[in-house]
Amino acid sequence: MAKYLARQKAETSSPDLSSAAQRRPEAIRTAVRRLGSAMAALADRVLPLAGARQRFFHSLARLVSAGVPLADGLSTIEANSSGVIRRLAASGRSGIDKGLSLSDALAPQERVLGPVALALVGAGEQTGDLVSMLDELARIEEEKDTQLRGLLVSLAYPVTVLVLACLIMPIPQLVLGGTRSYVSGVITNLLLLAGVGLGAWFSAALSGPVVDRVLDRLPAEAERLLFPARAGLFFLIVGACVRSGMSILQALELGGKVFGSTRNRDLVQEAARRVREGRSLADGLGRLCRVEDRVLVAAGEQAGTMDKTFGDMSRAHLQRATRRRKAVMAVVSVLLALAMVGWVASSVVRSYQRQIEAPMEGWSAEMGREMRGIWNNR
Repeated sequence: MAKYLARQKAETSSPDLSSAAQRRPEAIRTAVRRLGSAMAALADRVLPLAGARQRFFHSLARLVSAGVPLADGLSTIEANSSGVIRRLAASGRSGIDKGLSLSDALAPQERVLGPVALALVGAGEQTGDLVSMLDELARIEEEKDTQLRGLLVSLAYPVTVLVLACLIMPIPQLVLGGTRSYVSGVITNLLLLAGVGLGAWFSAALSGPVVDRVLDRLPAEAERLLFPARAGLFFLIVGACVRSGMSILQALELGGKVFGSTRNRDLVQEAARRVREGRSLADGLGRLCRVEDRVLVAAGEQAGTMDKTFGDMSRAHLQRATRRRKAVMAVVSVLLALAMVGWVASSVVRSYQRQIEAPMEGWSAEMGREMRGIWNNR
């Protein structure tokens, strides 16, 4: 027994190698988890998630409206979904099991949902009409997804022109260097185009804070001019809040979070202050809207149909954003087509010049050798 206790004491008193061996896999697992969370955060910021959010809100609204308890509905969504939707449902279910509200339970997923969606969920819980607010959120996310799909469709023609340019540009290499040289040139051009596209996508996805800081130094109209879809989303959110029974002051407060610049958010707060002082909403919106928008708001106030008025205004602004996007893409497409034609024409001219100059270079080299031979003979 004394020998056994001495051996046990020796094993427990010197576990340096074993403890180090045990700590090493744990450190590796911790590093892998941190890397995974960092990649997930980057994916949440870069990938378009409007469609996933729309399906989550729509499914949850349908389950709750059917009489399913909130926790059970989230468990059902978690069991029958994957990816972002499953992560949202799992976060909501675990928070509700701890006694939290739905907005507090989804707070850890603010990076995915955004502060506006969380505020709207909390407002739906406060007004007691969570189902209608979830439906409104699904409609808002569907509109965002529609805008994104429209942007991708508008990019189809410029991307096609660039791909054709990548295929046509190496044709002189086919004439001069053969098929292998042509294929190598095509692959190089396509890889360069893919790299530029990914760089532009990442820059657009990660430049939000930088763009907001730039907009803070510009007039308030700059954001509405550069991003007309934000004004449409502002009116869409305000209309959804009014339909859910919220006051116009709360609706303005939540809708103002759509804007990135501080000046536009200050204009929304000023509009809420004027309404609180007893002025009309059309007068309170002031510089935030165009003249025709203020006329529609005044008519909606008199008729008592503010929710419909805000819906019409949101559609008008989003359609204007769509028309502007199409015009910009048409101009870009024409410029790309002209650049591609000029590029191909210059490449063809250079190839013919090289074909014409190649025999002359050979003759001059041969004449140089002849002259050196004559000189050496002399």
